[in-house]
Amino acid sequence: MKTYQIISRTLLTSFFILGTIIYANAQPPEGQRGMPQIDFKKIAESQVAWFSENFELSEDQTKKITDIHIESGEQRQELIESGLTPRDEDFREKMGAINVALEASLKEILTAEQLKIFEEKKEEYVQISRPQSPRRGRN
Repeated sequence: MKTYQIISRTLLTSFFILGTIIYANAQPPEGQRGMPQIDFKKIAESQVAWFSENFELSEDQTKKITDIHIESGEQRQELIESGLTPRDEDFREKMGAINVALEASLKEILTAEQLKIFEEKKEEYVQISRPQSPRRGRN
């Protein structure tokens, strides 16, 4: 009878440990203080692709738009790595400043006609610019 109890406890403990390991490995990758990892380079690529699809950009415009989106992504990454979270007022202010600077740069690059179209399609652009959180089941 004692052997049966030892085997039962050993099996139960093993299943518990195995379950814990499986659960831990199934969690999405996390960044600083519980923030999901965000690939800002991938977001910048989709933003530049959106501009290419919606506008007839010159070679110079494409390069400038690519550069400002990459720079903006790097600034966002640095902000997240600083340890601030979206709940911090300082985080929201700094992220807002990055967005304002990005939009100001776009206004300098686009022609008046392109800018008019951009303003009309801005909501579409904003949607592709938002990082998709793995916690919400998006890809």
